[in-house]
Amino acid sequence: MSLSINPTDKTLAGVNHSFTLDSDEGPPAGEVLVDGEPVPHRVVFLREPKWKVSFLVPAGAAGKQLTLRFRAGSSAAEQSYEIAAE
Repeated sequence: MSLSINPTDKTLAGVNHSFTLDSDEGPPAGEVLVDGEPVPHRVVFLREPKWKVSFLVPAGAAGKQLTLRFRAGSSAAEQSYEIAAE
């Protein structure tokens, strides 16, 4: 059916974040980027159809663009957010 990314209210630099991913096509795989540079992340199963992606937004990234790009089965989702100052 689909894959969706559910963000937090505010994305802050220097802070750990967790976004939920809804996927009814199996485990999502993808990448987290800050201004095009990969950020280490981890995807954890919560319960059908919810998954959680966790990552640390680097300190000093305020004003830069955070991009989450994931796919699961035949579905794909990409969303971008501006990183706020602490």
